[in-house]
Amino acid sequence: MRPFLIRVAATLAIASVLVAALSCGGGPDPQLVSITVLPSNLTLAGTPTIIYTALGHYTQPKQIKDITAQVLWQTDAPSILAFSDPAHPNYLQPTGSGCGTNLGVLAVVYQNPGNPSSGTAVVGTSAVNVQCGNGSGADFSLTATPLQATVAPGSGVHYTITVGTGSGSPTVGMQITGGVPAGANATLSPASIKAPGICTLTVTTTAGTPAGTYPILITGSDSSSSLTISVILIVN
Repeated sequence: MRPFLIRVAATLAIASVLVAALSCGGGPDPQLVSITVLPSNLTLAGTPTIIYTALGHYTQPKQIKDITAQVLWQTDAPSILAFSDPAHPNYLQPTGSGCGTNLGVLAVVYQNPGNPSSGTAVVGTSAVNVQCGNGSGADFSLTATPLQATVAPGSGVHYTITVGTGSGSPTVGMQITGGVPAGANATLSPASIKAPGICTLTVTTTAGTPAGTYPILITGSDSSSSLTISVILIVN
């Protein structure tokens, strides 16, 4: 863990203070105080593509917003992990040229994007373990609506997972690969989709489901590649 913390500290040294403001007009400007990067921790084999999300935590007023399109995505091991797709800056893929543990993924908002070293920033971090292996880039895409939902214990929610095409019309198998809280049940229907198409993620909680925030991972796989995205379930 120490090497990752040192690498994060070096990034924060470039941005002298972890405070950035984004204006949305009228009244006090909301203050961005922290960023949550999802998925938060992963172990990867081969070269699957991971779709990352950045959630900004604000004060004045207190709120959480999806700022995925506003952040600068970086890794501290670009020879092993790379955000290399200009059309999708939040798509991360292992390069296949190396392996490593506790590799850093960073989402950065600079107050002065034109001259980052002179400005302040807020930085969100995640970590990835990469096992050695081979693979290829995905020829489909995954998106989720809504990104997050809040439910009371004992109730449920539906998310729509859209499978888009990058090339051809692949058949994509869908799986829930982590994050479902205790006392809850999650299903995907249908479990196989010929892109383009949609499936529904249904999450049902019970009275015993603990309160908390849960990133649920959904992975789509075709014959040559896989993609993983996350949706957020808040039980409150």
